[in-house]
Amino acid sequence: MLEAFNYIQSEHQQLLYSKVFFEEQTKFQYPPTSLLVFYFLKINVVEGFLRNIGLSIFNALKFISWNFIILTIFFVIQIFNLSLKKHKWKENGAIPRFERIAINFFLVCLSLSFYPVVKAYTLGQIQCWLNALFAVLFWCWMTDRKKIAGILGGIMCLIKPQYALILIWGILRKQWSFTLGFIATSLLGLIVSISLIGFADHVNYLSVLSFISKHGETFFTNQSINGVLNRLLFNDPILNFNHNSFPPYNPWVYLGTILSSIALISAALFLPMLTSEKGSITDFSIIALTSTIASPIAWEHHYGILLPIYAFLLPYLLTKKVLGKFTIYFLAISYFLTSNYFAIAKDLAYKKIAFLPLNIFLSYLLAGGLMVLVCLYILRGTKYEINEGNDNPQNNVAIE
Repeated sequence: MLEAFNYIQSEHQQLLYSKVFFEEQTKFQYPPTSLLVFYFLKINVVEGFLRNIGLSIFNALKFISWNFIILTIFFVIQIFNLSLKKHKWKENGAIPRFERIAINFFLVCLSLSFYPVVKAYTLGQIQCWLNALFAVLFWCWMTDRKKIAGILGGIMCLIKPQYALILIWGILRKQWSFTLGFIATSLLGLIVSISLIGFADHVNYLSVLSFISKHGETFFTNQSINGVLNRLLFNDPILNFNHNSFPPYNPWVYLGTILSSIALISAALFLPMLTSEKGSITDFSIIALTSTIASPIAWEHHYGILLPIYAFLLPYLLTKKVLGKFTIYFLAISYFLTSNYFAIAKDLAYKKIAFLPLNIFLSYLLAGGLMVLVCLYILRGTKYEINEGNDNPQNNVAIE
């Protein structure tokens, strides 16, 4: 991102993506609107403040990212406690103070050891910020702060356009306050970005999206259907990340990617139309997780959005055993798969049993994410999501 920003700030002749992405083969895959972050840091007041406290832009970004980790943990705790209270884990609803402190401490430990969240920080990835914003957005949806949720969704979409899928979902669910906040924020950001960078560079970004959808990534940390297909066909090195190139175009991979994305997105957007759960927190979780899984490239750190979803799901499933006695075991297995890094799986990258490539087991994080999606679909199809009533709507989980 910084390299792309420096190019935009220089006297340049070519369009941003034509030069940086295609010619120099630097994998800057975010839209121009994502560079507003650097424009903010370059404001005289902000830049002067950073200079006075001795922080370079790099160290400032690192400091901000660490604070976003703290923000993620804080709201994961809030989501868990809210879900715990909502779903009445104990019959009297009261949890002793020491037990609550112990639970919160345990949640801190789980958050700091949740691999996708930690990986985003260690990579210096802006996904660290997005994971935190999603946790806040999730909590806002649970507490019926739909306008704020929409604003946060718009900010996220300015950085990663696939989150626009959530906007489409909001329109179809007639969540108008959320939709208005989302559109207003993203439109304002787009106008500012065009005024600073230029309209042509924004149009130029469409060629990047088209290219990525046709190629994807074979590297094993791409936990998407595209990644699975590329690896099964050995379409590029599996264990070595190519910093300056993508896998060659393969029509079967492209077809499989398109069909799987259409199936996942269609299910998330339209199947709920047959139920009374439109716009519930479970329905929202489905579309958010689908926006990641259905992407051609879904890196491990993109699954950091699972942490607040788990925080919501666990108290829910402790009382609503939708899979019978196996419910909690099913959720625990998915958490085990998504929260860890299994280096041993790399030994299977190029091995086969008969004609079956064993690199399918490298997609353990995707498997865990799909298991969560299964849980969410089952919950949405039940009658459990009933607004239990509370005088203060902001203390309720938003169900309808």
